[in-house]
Amino acid sequence: MSDAYTDLNEMKEKEALDQSVALNRIVLNMLESKRKEDFWLRIILIISILANIAISCIFITYENQFTTEKTTTTTVTQDTGEGEGNNVYQSGEHANYVQGNTEEVTPYGEANDHNDNNSQKSSE
Repeated sequence: MSDAYTDLNEMKEKEALDQSVALNRIVLNMLESKRKEDFWLRIILIISILANIAISCIFITYENQFTTEKTTTTTVTQDTGEGEGNNVYQSGEHANYVQGNTEEVTPYGEANDHNDNNSQKSSE
């Protein structure tokens, strides 16, 4: 009986060893596939980074062609109303600012209600 018991133990050990070897092969296959996947992910990441750098350089080059500094000086001559026959522009202390020929307007553009022309019209 001891021979049968020993044979049974040897068979169990051999089965356990076979199962362990099979599991090791499965794990090694999984590690190898993950290693290949990791390699391709790194390649794709490097290509993506290089593409982003290239796009940025192209964009900066494109934008730099529009960066120009040019100063243009324009001189505008304005008629100040000094001359004959031109009463559009009035200046000075004796200028009359009349709005609608009914009331005088102050130099600030406000209606002056206390002038002589308005007081005479209201008393009539």
